[in-house]
Amino acid sequence: MKALLADLDGTLADTAPGLVAAAIAAAESLGAELLERDVAKLRPAAAQGATRLLTAMVGHHPADLLVENMLDHYEAIIADQTRLFPGTESWLALPRFAIVTNKPWRFARHLLGSVLPAEVLLVCPDHAGARKPDPAPVTFALERLGVRPEQAVLVGDDPADRDAAVRAGGVGFVAALWGYGAGAWMDEGFAKAASPADVQAFL
Repeated sequence: MKALLADLDGTLADTAPGLVAAAIAAAESLGAELLERDVAKLRPAAAQGATRLLTAMVGHHPADLLVENMLDHYEAIIADQTRLFPGTESWLALPRFAIVTNKPWRFARHLLGSVLPAEVLLVCPDHAGARKPDPAPVTFALERLGVRPEQAVLVGDDPADRDAAVRAGGVGFVAALWGYGAGAWMDEGFAKAASPADVQAFL
């Protein structure tokens, strides 16, 4: 069986509700007008970081103070507002599994021992010195798991996940059709999974 590497936001876990809640709290505390609050509509923007999410919500590039305020709120609520997508729980029990995320350790660490098992391998940009699509986070995970690129598959919902897998020496890639970033780019010849349970077929 191959090792499984998984993206976090929009693939393993539904993190958008917490991000949107933090943005709303920040906007209200600073008196900023919000044009959009619907989590379902904001999921694609939520996957692109705080600035992109706030831009979608307020209709213009947000002030730095608003971004920082949102991030402070998010750090306080991330563990309570994050939920695993149904079916991904089985991934956590695999003998060789790692999460490879662009979420900074400042936030991701709060998920360990709450949403995620305390012992899971969680690779953030802080550990690898780079963000996906750079292959460094994937390579870091492979080294920690003790596997070669051809012995691993990465499942993700963003072109950055795909590119990081390919650039890491040929790690297999599976597009998560349930993810935030699902779109036409997924029709480029890579494997696709309609649900978390379908990922098992590629291991």
